[in-house]
Amino acid sequence: MIRDLIVLGLCKLAPLLGLSLFDLNKTGKDQRFNNSHRIGRVSELVVDDTQTSVRVAFPDKQNVISKPFPVCQTSGGARRSFNVPKVGQSVLCGMLANGDSDGFVIGTFYTTQDPPPISDPLRQYTEFADGTSFDFNEATSTLAINAKGPLNLVTSGPVSIKGSEVTIEAGNIKIVGQLRIEGDIEHQGNMQTSGTHQDSRGFHS
Repeated sequence: MIRDLIVLGLCKLAPLLGLSLFDLNKTGKDQRFNNSHRIGRVSELVVDDTQTSVRVAFPDKQNVISKPFPVCQTSGGARRSFNVPKVGQSVLCGMLANGDSDGFVIGTFYTTQDPPPISDPLRQYTEFADGTSFDFNEATSTLAINAKGPLNLVTSGPVSIKGSEVTIEAGNIKIVGQLRIEGDIEHQGNMQTSGTHQDSRGFHS
């Protein structure tokens, strides 16, 4: 009896709140938001020059496949970013109010079946499928780049590396172009050169 009176009161109040009577279910709850967000799994990537979208399968809807949903990015326009979830990843989708078939992918999240790669809240970490990672540790102010393949740095301007100490460790180091060293040189091991050399005594071979 009391519940019926509450529902009746909500039904009378609904038009004043801009709600339709059909927006309320039998318990008086606003059912417009029942499907405003859904959780699904990426079933297909739809990525080309015009879109970064995915199709999503919704287990609670008999694994029905969505139309291509745009994937939200951190930025667009002049400063653009690109990131797309992989097939099989769980994603949170926001559904548009004009129906239950249009929406977008807000982002992905971790589960017990797909746990996070790290658990330190003071680290900003990105890991790729091949194991390459970017890791910034806020506690130590350390940035670590672990690349499993070639690392290419290309710029049209000068490159400056400054630190209290710089260590380069490799089997072979190749420098193409003119080399100028300001300061003393301490050398250990053999040295093989070709061409003409110049020191305080002049040129010599």
